[in-house]
Amino acid sequence: MRTAFIHAAATERKGWRRLDVIIGDDEMLRELSCRYLGFDEPTDVLAFELSGQAGPLEGDIYISLDRVGEQAAARGETIPRELLRVAVHGLLHLWGWDHNDDASLQAMIDRGDRYVESVWEFK
Repeated sequence: MRTAFIHAAATERKGWRRLDVIIGDDEMLRELSCRYLGFDEPTDVLAFELSGQAGPLEGDIYISLDRVGEQAAARGETIPRELLRVAVHGLLHLWGWDHNDDASLQAMIDRGDRYVESVWEFK
């Protein structure tokens, strides 16, 4: 995961001071989503930027292993690769990427997939 994050940081010309990746389950992410975003449903990843406007990026990326497992099976993908894909997606959110429609979601997925592909071949 670190290698993909470093590659993405170099390409995006962004960085971070501290990132924590927390692996949970559907219930954990549903509770966080409900509490902080007002959505009462599970999701694969939530990203919370903690540094505000001042200083280098600090953030938390929460990932549901339940969602990752289901998405991996649906995509015919391994769990480790899907986990990496979701983690990179969370990092892009921390850097300001968002998706309010299908086109912006696809652009963000494509960008993240390029980072995963660039490091996955070395595994």
